[in-house]
Amino acid sequence: MTKTPGGRRFMNLSVKRGMLLITYAVVLYLVLSHIGTVTGAISTLLTVLKPVLLGILMAYILNLLLRPMETCWLRKVWERFPKAGKHRRGICIVFSILIVLAILTTLSTFILPQVGESIANLANAVPGYINNAAKELSGLEERLDMDNIAIRYLWEAGEKLLAESADIITKIASNMVPWALGVLATLTSGLLNAAVGLVFAIYILADKEHLASIFDRLLHALFRDSVRERIVYITNKADRAFGGFITGQLTEAVILGALCFTGLTIIGFFVDGMPYAFLISVLVGFCNIIPILGAYLSAIPSTLLILLISPVKALIFVIFLVVVQQFEGNVIYPKVVGSSIGIGGLWVLLALTVGGKLFGLPGMVLGIPAFAVIYSLVREFTENRIQMIRASKDAAAKEAGSQSAEPSAAQAPKK
Repeated sequence: MTKTPGGRRFMNLSVKRGMLLITYAVVLYLVLSHIGTVTGAISTLLTVLKPVLLGILMAYILNLLLRPMETCWLRKVWERFPKAGKHRRGICIVFSILIVLAILTTLSTFILPQVGESIANLANAVPGYINNAAKELSGLEERLDMDNIAIRYLWEAGEKLLAESADIITKIASNMVPWALGVLATLTSGLLNAAVGLVFAIYILADKEHLASIFDRLLHALFRDSVRERIVYITNKADRAFGGFITGQLTEAVILGALCFTGLTIIGFFVDGMPYAFLISVLVGFCNIIPILGAYLSAIPSTLLILLISPVKALIFVIFLVVVQQFEGNVIYPKVVGSSIGIGGLWVLLALTVGGKLFGLPGMVLGIPAFAVIYSLVREFTENRIQMIRASKDAAAKEAGSQSAEPSAAQAPKK
């Protein structure tokens, strides 16, 4: 029996797929059996490529400023000065770097020293706050009916909470300075990598269209058109999600921090000053980068900090923060961040948990847009599959109806 060309091609394709599956299985076994060596090799490779990866990250962040600056913000300048328009890419790269450097300089010159001073003052003042709180409690104890079981229970719980709060705040305040020094040492040691990464970022931004063309040609060479288009679609979707989320969250954090500082300063005129208004505002703005959990991460230590000084002011702060968070969630967040996340609160908490366990604070922040992209792709796949199943069922129903109609037409009596 002679084999047809179609049969030979089918057999060759089956053999190739089988060999490919066996190769994948062997490689997977070798990787799992030498996982320590593989992890060490990956760690070494990441260390060597750290300047390149840092440059890619810098280029992505700078491109968030470069893209609108080049196409929108300075468009009238390019139209009015055509000679400058010929060099718009270089001009926008310089402006983007200067804007980022100005922001970092502002943080290091104005905000960080004040935060450090507030932390140092807090560390020195915590023992006095504890003594004052103890005196207030001792005076209050004499006026209460301590024989009452409920009052006694609440009193002991309040004393325990005060002691634990004081210990927590003391530990945080005492550990913040060494932590800040460690961060400063790490930043200093990574200064060379940052400088090399900035050079890589400049080259990437200056030649990003050519690099995109190389990437597109590589996809053309490796994948068929349907797979290539899918990869490009996923890449663009991830770029929009990450870019919109990072820009929106940073903008919202700055707005919320400034709003909190302004509100606490105004309230301070009526209650003889709100303690540590600047430190608390920075904490609120920074923690707000993390959706949902950020409000609680900033509210708990801030309230405990004010509670040691004045319970009344702590209550006022809680009310103020609730109002600000409601205003942020209903007005600021929809306008600034918009629908860049596109997932519900349950999925945000899941992304925060998984991302935080895997990569710490960066994972908590960047895990949300990553999960949003995955969620969107899974939803699109599910909807497409449901439509295909419905279409196949409708086609089968129509075919069955046409087949049942044919015998009825054949059995009809002739006139």
